Amino acid sequence: MFFIQESNPWWRVTLEKPLYVESVEITDKIDCCPRDIGMIKVAVSTNQTGDPSCTKSLKYGNTQKYKVHCSPPALGRYVTVTLTGDNVTLVLCYVLVRTFGKLHRMYLLRVACKTKF
Repeated sequence: MFFIQESNPWWRVTLEKPLYVESVEITDKIDCCPRDIGMIKVAVSTNQTGDPSCTKSLKYGNTQKYKVHCSPPALGRYVTVTLTGDNVTLVLCYVLVRTFGKLHRMYLLRVACKTKF
């Protein structure tokens, strides 16, 4: 396998409309690819360039599961995952975005992941 190392690689999903995001769960398969140790930032925002309504940073590369809670749920249409650093590779296997609609019904959006390589 060949992986491209980049500065601050990122992955983003665009939801069909602005929704209230409760949490973002990332599942990684440790045995499939080498990982760069670092910090990932998960951000929820209503537009691609504006300030996020929820942003959290977590250590990346040491575990298989990561979970970010937005409390209260954050209104947004874009969910972005960024690995901070130079010459690093972001590898994601599965991302789950949990949202609430206007009627407080729960939506599970299963998102196919993009691996930077």
